[in-house]
Amino acid sequence: MFQTMDKPDPNYFDYAASCPPLTEARKRFIRISRDYYANPSSIHRQGRRASKLLNELKTTFCDLLNFSDGRLLLCSSATEANNTIIESYIHKYPSGRILIAEDAHDSVWYAVLKYPDKTDILKIDATGNIKPEGLVESLTADTNLV
Repeated sequence: MFQTMDKPDPNYFDYAASCPPLTEARKRFIRISRDYYANPSSIHRQGRRASKLLNELKTTFCDLLNFSDGRLLLCSSATEANNTIIESYIHKYPSGRILIAEDAHDSVWYAVLKYPDKTDILKIDATGNIKPEGLVESLTADTNLV
């Protein structure tokens, strides 16, 4: 369930948010940070150079995922990404409902706090799994985001 900052769950593990980067990634990060330090939104030469590299990297990433016709939005964190998705969903589907697993990340629980009348909670079993039949039972005609 939702954990407040003053009472963290001692069993919460989020290695993805705090794992050490691969050596190759760290080396590339250092090189790019050194050579492309300018704000890619700037109009000066260094900014345009950084913007060009950023766009090339975005294109390469999208091509790897076969996502060439989509839109890639870069976020500073998973919390920002989750909140962007939830807010966009609420804006696009104001009468829709969101189904959230009871073990979802705290940044997703924000939707329950902000939109309690638009969210439903999906129960998990004692082993932390979602049973398919439980998912089916939790879906309503108005559920648009799981």
